[in-house]
Amino acid sequence: DQAVIAIQNARLFNETQEALSRETASAEILRVISGSPTDVQPVFDAIVGTTIDLLACDRAVMLMCDASHFWAAAAATAESGVAASVEGKRIPLDPAANFPSRAIASKAVLHLPDWAAIEDMPEHERRIFESTPLRASLMVPLLRQGECIGLLAIVRARAGGFSDKEIALAQSFCDQAMIAIGNTRLFNETREALEQQTATAEILKVISDSPTDVAPVFDAIAERARVLCGALLGFTTRLDGEQAHLVGFHGVSPQAEAAMRAAFPMKPSRGSINGRCILERSTVQIVDVQLDPDYRLMDAARAAEYRSILAVPMLQGGQVIGVIGVARSEPGAFSHKLVSLLQTFADQAVIAIENVRLFNETKEALEQQTASAEVLQVIGSSVSDTKPVFERILGSAQRILSTNYVNIGLIGADGLVHLHVNPQPQFPGDPLYPKVVEYLHRTFPQPVRESLHSYVAYKCRVLHYPDVMNGSDVPPALREANKWMGDHSELWVPLVWNGKGIGALGIARFPVRPFSDKEIALIKTFADQAVIAIQNARMFNETQLALERQTATANVLKAISRSTF
Repeated sequence: DQAVIAIQNARLFNETQEALSRETASAEILRVISGSPTDVQPVFDAIVGTTIDLLACDRAVMLMCDASHFWAAAAATAESGVAASVEGKRIPLDPAANFPSRAIASKAVLHLPDWAAIEDMPEHERRIFESTPLRASLMVPLLRQGECIGLLAIVRARAGGFSDKEIALAQSFCDQAMIAIGNTRLFNETREALEQQTATAEILKVISDSPTDVAPVFDAIAERARVLCGALLGFTTRLDGEQAHLVGFHGVSPQAEAAMRAAFPMKPSRGSINGRCILERSTVQIVDVQLDPDYRLMDAARAAEYRSILAVPMLQGGQVIGVIGVARSEPGAFSHKLVSLLQTFADQAVIAIENVRLFNETKEALEQQTASAEVLQVIGSSVSDTKPVFERILGSAQRILSTNYVNIGLIGADGLVHLHVNPQPQFPGDPLYPKVVEYLHRTFPQPVRESLHSYVAYKCRVLHYPDVMNGSDVPPALREANKWMGDHSELWVPLVWNGKGIGALGIARFPVRPFSDKEIALIKTFADQAVIAIQNARMFNETQLALERQTATANVLKAISRSTF
């Protein structure tokens, strides 16, 4: 009886000690999990180390896997303890070639008590068996939503099966590994979401701080895209209708920036990812530019050292107005999260462009209304003299249209066209301005039959020549007369009174820059105001002359009445 008591006491003591050791080990692993929410490596190291101690094994390895390969993530041995680093060599999944692949494929525990008794041992494992003291192993899968994402592999140098308690303990370690993996995944997803929201907020702030300029927004988007995508470089481009221009860039080296800037501006083509994105009007990615037969920017790829590249279009009204892209140094596909992130940035870029457009349109409308009001004010205060009105019209047109070359030509009663120009340029330092002014003073006044002003007045219609030197609709005489001026655009607006042209307002702009519909409408308004000023002055002068005549007549009659005899 006393012997039985002693045996039971020893058994209970050992079981209690084993349970305490397991609880202590589990508590230690949980402590590591709580202290490492962003990295599973310390947890894996703690698990393989604890496995060596509690399962009395010679080697423990934590393996991770994907759909095609598995690799070692942590390892420990009875002799050396936990390895400081593990060679993560990727091994193809092949159930016929190795035991880990079988356990991963079966998603079940693989228990091999004695390797010497295995008849269908793969050749790779047989070489391991013959060259090492390996005799028994246990492989417990890590399962997430029914899919195997890794294994805990345990090896002993002596033959013999693992007990149910040992298998249960190994499974508990795997459960803890899954807790750590899940915590890390959730933490990283939360952190990514926070980083993306922060980046979005930062870009929105830049948009609000730059209502008149999209360049800071594009720079911020390129920088945030590169950082959040873990990319080598980020870039943004704008499409002007024919060519794409690099407007924002953020890279990790001056060589990368120089290589990218050298490739722009570029016409859209399939030789670049920017061109493909514009042509297809959809997201495009190249997993490896070195394997893409259509990719033509290999010099830039080699100089910047990128292999994979992603581009997302900026769409406005179904049309591409620009592109956002990132490039990485390693080949491979970009995740859906990164694509979605760039699409968010693209939407913000479109908002910035639209904000700037609306702001500029509002600003232009205000400037035009202010200019018209100023001209009307001058008309009201200068009813007898057109010169102040003409000067205000010419100055306003010069400022708003960003050109020095504005004039008003009036058909005089003498059969000549008389010209009015501003004596001072709106933009000093223009090298061509003195030559143009000298030419105008030398050739005016000029006969009606030789003047384009009188031609425009006779036609009573606007003449717009976007490219005087090269346009097919330009009269040869006009091109010949202005060839000394070089490439430029011209606009002619008639001054019409009661259906009859009395002159014209002419504008030239260097270099070639066609006039928009809004600009033409503004010049028409100025022409109408010039006509009002002219007619006001004419009517004032006619009224004043009539008054003078009536006054003179009254004076004569008064003198007659006083000198009857």
